[in-house]
Amino acid sequence: MQSVIIQLSALSGLLMFLQMAWTQAPLEVALLQGAGTGLIVYLVAVVALTLVRHILTYTPAPEEETPKEEVEIDGASSSNSPPPRHSTPSDAAAPEHTGDAPAGATAARSASRSPAPAAPETAVAS
Repeated sequence: MQSVIIQLSALSGLLMFLQMAWTQAPLEVALLQGAGTGLIVYLVAVVALTLVRHILTYTPAPEEETPKEEVEIDGASSSNSPPPRHSTPSDAAAPEHTGDAPAGATAARSASRSPAPAAPETAVAS
C-alpha cells in the first residue's frame, strides 16, 4: 500500500509541474508547486490510511453484565429455563411416529391428550 501512495503522490506532483510549465510559469515556481503538491498528497494519503487502519482494528472493551436478582414467590424460584414437562404413562407407551402409521395420526393423538398443568407464576426483578 505504501508504494501505491508514493506513486499516487509522485504522479500528482508531476502533473502539477507539467500544468504549471504549460502555462509559462517560471521553472522555480513550477518545481516548488509540483513538489509541494506531491508532498501534500503523500501526507494526506498516509494520515488517511493510518486512520482507516486504526478504525478497522479498534475493538471496544466488552461490557460486563450485572447479574439479575432472583425473586422468590411462594417458594418457587425464578429461572430462565422453561418449566419442566410432566410426563404421563401414555407418553412413554405411544411412539411419536411409526413407519406404517400416517403422520396425521400422530398429530391427532397429541391433540387429544390433556394439557400439562400450569407452572407456578414467577417474577424476575430488572
